[in-house]
Amino acid sequence: MLWKRRRPIVLWLASRPWSLKLGLGFAALGVILLGSGGGAYSWHYMQHDNGFCTGCHVMERPFGLFQARAGKHDRRGLPTSRHEPTSAPPARSAGCD
Repeated sequence: MLWKRRRPIVLWLASRPWSLKLGLGFAALGVILLGSGGGAYSWHYMQHDNGFCTGCHVMERPFGLFQARAGKHDRRGLPTSRHEPTSAPPARSAGCD
């Protein structure tokens, strides 16, 4: 809807004083920075906090199994990074209860 009315909006903005333009620019910058910061925080939480995985009741049993088998990774010599190749068989799905 705004795209269809872009010409009147641009003309209105061009007729406003520079202080209003500056204020709107800072407001837009603030919205972009807040959105980027929130996205970065969310990504970090989802990638590095086990609370994200266990937050869903469906994941309680699979996560418990994962924790019980976590010590076996050291003995099998599995890679420490997700990006390294591995010869280990794929994990079985525990299914949903």
